[in-house]
Amino acid sequence: MFYDGGVARVSRKQIGGMMGAEGTGIFQHDLSAEVRDTFFEYFDKGMDLNQIKQQIGDEFGYESLDGVEKEVYCGAMIHCLWEIGAPNTEFIDQLIGLENQSELEQYWGDDLPRRRAAVTRLLKKVGTPKGKPKKAKGAQPDIKLLFSPGDCVLYQRTNGRYVPLVFWDVERLSGLEYLFAVPNLSRVEDPDVIKRFLSHPDQLTKEEFAQLLSSKQRFKTIAVKNKVMKSFRERFIRFARIDFPPSDWRNSTIGNLAETLECFEQLLNGSGSRSLSQLEIEQMKSDGSLSVGAQTIPVICASKGTS
Repeated sequence: MFYDGGVARVSRKQIGGMMGAEGTGIFQHDLSAEVRDTFFEYFDKGMDLNQIKQQIGDEFGYESLDGVEKEVYCGAMIHCLWEIGAPNTEFIDQLIGLENQSELEQYWGDDLPRRRAAVTRLLKKVGTPKGKPKKAKGAQPDIKLLFSPGDCVLYQRTNGRYVPLVFWDVERLSGLEYLFAVPNLSRVEDPDVIKRFLSHPDQLTKEEFAQLLSSKQRFKTIAVKNKVMKSFRERFIRFARIDFPPSDWRNSTIGNLAETLECFEQLLNGSGSRSLSQLEIEQMKSDGSLSVGAQTIPVICASKGTS
């Protein structure tokens, strides 16, 4: 997935390494989701199909992927090509040739039967042409986003307490969604790290920022539907901006989607983080980094075709 608005998005091709096994479904992986997103980004722009396949293969470094990653990549391409009514035999042949490799058993472990069942369902599905293949959307008008990547945001919960978030990017596979990383204040032992995160987050070291998110260079996100953001935008207050994520970090969560405000708050509860104390809020006000209730959220213009 790539960001067109001058902000580099951390993509699978940039970070290398094994993707996380988030689920056994065809698109339940960061790699396969990014392949699909990139495929339709180029398809909607009217790019030639052969050029799309070549471009995506080069960008994701197909030849350098290991066997498990190639299997996931081919599954995604097979489905994408089926969606637009295009031939996908070359990728089906590659996928079938990859199914008996020992790497799959090592990677999937007890989930291997479920993964193989998902591949079997995919091959059966694409055996019948899609009734109404997708058409390229063509050029799309600009839309206005509430935030740009790296914005540090306070969300005011329905109980009046505040929770910090970091805006990562937007997703457009099924309508516009805002993706937020959730710093876990509860896991930070040094109160000075939290204080500096709330006042000058750009001054935190990489190691200090890892205390807020993860020591494994992976961060969890919650996706929030645009309708929720538009309806409750006054609850989201930007207080700073940072370069996010670090170049060797990546998202580790697929499926945490909030379609209602109630669902968003439930997902926040499950994140393990705590709300800010009144003392921390007052400190932010005195530092000048926050003016609760008086800040106007800036509007960032970005192309609708980006993700």
